[in-house]
Amino acid sequence: MQKVGEYWVPDIDMRGFRNRRKTLANYQDGGHGKQIGHLTQALAVMIDRLGDDALAGAVAIDAGANVGAYSRLMAAHFGAVHAFELAPDTFECLARNVTDWGLEGRITPHQTAISDRPGTVGLGSGGWFRRSISREIKGQGTIPAIALDDLGLSNVRLLKLDIEGHEEKALHGASRILSDSKPYVMMELKERHVQKGKADLGAHNHLLSLGYTVVADLGDPIIDRLYAPPS
Repeated sequence: MQKVGEYWVPDIDMRGFRNRRKTLANYQDGGHGKQIGHLTQALAVMIDRLGDDALAGAVAIDAGANVGAYSRLMAAHFGAVHAFELAPDTFECLARNVTDWGLEGRITPHQTAISDRPGTVGLGSGGWFRRSISREIKGQGTIPAIALDDLGLSNVRLLKLDIEGHEEKALHGASRILSDSKPYVMMELKERHVQKGKADLGAHNHLLSLGYTVVADLGDPIIDRLYAPPS
């Protein structure tokens, strides 16, 4: 792992000129490119709708936490954050960042994948020029997977999912959380994929079937869509 700004990042993110350039641009300013602003906007929408104190004692879930940029921002607003990262090298960076930031009491890192049931999954490398944020679950493997409902969490106010196409399974594994806690849900959706008819809208359609509504589209062309629970 290597240190960039206030973040430890896996070696793969500094491999070659293109990866290194993108990583330096993301983390030298203390954020994660433009997308960290999407979470800031989402939190502003939630606070406007729920009130200033609604998040303070609540739980946030960061599924696809990578090295912890989103988890760190969540920890400034929520009482507890559960951060999930399945790649071993990236998880080591996440855990070290949480310790270095003094947030061990606020952020709990989990080295697991999120799915609809317990099991194991494999991890695709994505190729030489794919950074750690683009890794995907690929078939069977040795990495443990869990369903979020099995953690027994309550008072979950935000569920952020950026798990490269595994979002629908994650939602099915969080059916109790969705029905009992009624969290807001934030998911990435690439607009160019929607326009070309290549987007997997399974997770989107599942939320709509539960009565969720889209209350904000954050960013362009990579959109983080914020869904509000039914009243």
